[in-house]
Amino acid sequence: MQYMNRQPPFITIIIFLLFPFVQCCGALPEGADRILPQIIVQGKVISIEHEGIFVKGKIKILHVYKGPKNLIDKVFTARSCEGETDAKGDFTPEFKKGEMGIWPLDVYKKDIYYSPYSDSGGSVPFLYSAARSVAEYGIITYDRAKEVAEAIEKFDKIHKGRKVDFLKKFVNSKNPLLSDFAVRFLGLIGNEENFKFLRKEITLGRPSFYGETVIDKILTENSPSWSKSEDRKKVFKKWVTQKIPIDSTVKIAYRNAFQQIWKAFKKGCIKERDFYILSKSGIENETIPIYSRSGCISSLSSIYNTVTDKDIKTEIFNKIILIIIKESEESKLKSGAIYSIRYMSLSNEEIKRLKELSKEITDEKLKKIIDKIIKTNMANKVKDE
Repeated sequence: MQYMNRQPPFITIIIFLLFPFVQCCGALPEGADRILPQIIVQGKVISIEHEGIFVKGKIKILHVYKGPKNLIDKVFTARSCEGETDAKGDFTPEFKKGEMGIWPLDVYKKDIYYSPYSDSGGSVPFLYSAARSVAEYGIITYDRAKEVAEAIEKFDKIHKGRKVDFLKKFVNSKNPLLSDFAVRFLGLIGNEENFKFLRKEITLGRPSFYGETVIDKILTENSPSWSKSEDRKKVFKKWVTQKIPIDSTVKIAYRNAFQQIWKAFKKGCIKERDFYILSKSGIENETIPIYSRSGCISSLSSIYNTVTDKDIKTEIFNKIILIIIKESEESKLKSGAIYSIRYMSLSNEEIKRLKELSKEITDEKLKKIIDKIIKTNMANKVKDE
């Protein structure tokens, strides 16, 4: 038997955790097994070889969590980039001799290869091998990945009638990978009782922030009554007003949260004013990562031209102008507001207000910014005519 490495496409981290153990349950959507890696193992890098800008590692399998047990002590290869640079879909940081990792593998014509990608193009959570030498990559760490792999192994062994209860106890886990896997698999099973359970947990605020964003996504896809519910609106409000310590998991949770709020608005699940209030709260909450707050500004500017409520249009205009005036020169919020307002089709009255404002401003840099916004909007009006 030969052991090889198939190079995956360019890396995009998508934390949609669909795991091999779901094959163990009959209540899966048809074709779900196509998108799941066949094997999950614990492996150790036993040697490395430099090939130009690449580092090829030989990894010895020490434990099999999912797949044939006779793979233990077998060796496969995988390739990383030298240093911290990613190129042509190869992995970074580079492999180090002696490091441990949790690895997803697939088999093709008796060859096994490192395969962090499903057939549908989505990645599984063991990206970058979840190597111990890598302190953290997004929400991925070696210890978190190992905990999920161990749960997969246990899941295979327990009685079918206890599998749902086994998953439920991980929904509120502090390990985001473990929580994600449990929520998504409960969603795959598709039992209405599971959706009621998930709705109860998110309504009571028991899961982590990251876990709540996953539950909201699963409920939106599978439980129509959730999409426009008052409970969901309360969850959205909590997300944008909460003040919690920021770490890599929370950053990803905020990214997911604002994407889901935006989708809810576009699908008509929340009204214009509700969306405006949520976005405004996100901008004003200084504990939220700056790129998420800037995203709220972009969202408001993008709906400005289509909103039907004139009061909301005025409030959006006032909010963005206030950011431009009040924020410091170095502020990313300010640069985001300046960029966004250029794509807003301002009314003649608003352009008039900007002209009056420009006359009152003594800061020359700010005056130039306002004047440029005026010129851009007036030029756009001429084009439209």
